[in-house]
Amino acid sequence: MKARNLPILVALVLVVSSVAYADTIDVSVSPGGFYSVSFNLFPDAAGDIAVVLDWGTLKHSAKIDHKGSMTANGDYEVWEGRKSSAVFGLGYRAGIATPWVAISTQSTRTTKHEMKIKDSDLIKVTTDMTQPLTGVAFGINVEKWMQPWGVSGTLAKVPDGMLLNARIKYKVSAIGTAHVGYIYNTRTGQGLVAGLGLSY
Repeated sequence: MKARNLPILVALVLVVSSVAYADTIDVSVSPGGFYSVSFNLFPDAAGDIAVVLDWGTLKHSAKIDHKGSMTANGDYEVWEGRKSSAVFGLGYRAGIATPWVAISTQSTRTTKHEMKIKDSDLIKVTTDMTQPLTGVAFGINVEKWMQPWGVSGTLAKVPDGMLLNARIKYKVSAIGTAHVGYIYNTRTGQGLVAGLGLSY
């Protein structure tokens, strides 16, 4: 999922949340190019069953391997690009905690540029070498409010390691919140974040 799709994802979340109650939605960004969307949605018809999503992506670009200077046949460069992690699943609310089980997909965009001869011309051929890692994830979300302040957190085991986030929130309106926090993900890295959300 590309960063430019973030507004579309947020809009989808807001539409889904219109038929749910006791929802928590947080959109976070960091100065280092990290974007995150987290939500717990409790559909009216499902009682304490939650729909859980945690998505994050990191802008990233690094050359990790090469041969030659891209001027001769067989020269190549391998680049890492955007890193992303997504968790989507179901949980069950028990007090302030919501344990959950989900499907998780994690990936690092990997591209190989190689110089090859075609029809007597030296051209650059680009190959997408990305290999997404998909598997089962499980974790727990916790949220506690002492108006107008609140705290929330997630601790999870994902296929590529661990996912951890913690946010301190402040109610800025009846349902609107602002937050600062810390996010760690084995795939996308770690850092301080800030953002806005909904809680109702």
